[in-house]
Amino acid sequence: MPKYSKRLVNLIHWLPRLVILNYLWLLASLPLITLVSSTRTTAFLVMQYRQEEQISENIWQTFWQTFKTTQQRFDFIRSFILVLTIIDCLWLIKMTSPWSKTALVVLVLILLGCTLISSWHVTLATKYNRICWLQVFVYCGQHFGLLLGQILLNIVTCLALFLFGQGFALLAGMSTMISLNTFFTHYFIKNNA
Repeated sequence: MPKYSKRLVNLIHWLPRLVILNYLWLLASLPLITLVSSTRTTAFLVMQYRQEEQISENIWQTFWQTFKTTQQRFDFIRSFILVLTIIDCLWLIKMTSPWSKTALVVLVLILLGCTLISSWHVTLATKYNRICWLQVFVYCGQHFGLLLGQILLNIVTCLALFLFGQGFALLAGMSTMISLNTFFTHYFIKNNA
């Protein structure tokens, strides 16, 4: 089989898994306090798919088993803080005072920074099992190219959400973002190790 045909077949097998994973992520994230846990589970399963490990045909059952095993005790607190920060941003958007606009910019920058660090933590934890937050900060400081690439990846994802709207978000939005994030981070780690 030619090389390009094999890649096309792999892509055809990969896309339905991403769509199903995205719907499972949406379902698991409905109670907002499970947002971080469901994202961690999706990242773990994407990592398993990327390594082409044998996963049972029943993605539903695999997702929920992984959800229970990868859940950490601080995930609920992180999800709660994330939801409160988003609510604060929505509240500050409606205010018109200069103080509120400054607070909004600061809050959005903090939110983006925390999201970036959290995505690295989830991605690195899928590969290295246990990694603490301090190691993630040190890793970010050591690899500026990874930081720049992650920021560009987030900008491209936001543009895709803006241009393609609901269709991209519903079909493969979150799982695609996690897949790209996982691929980019591990590619960078492998080439700089």
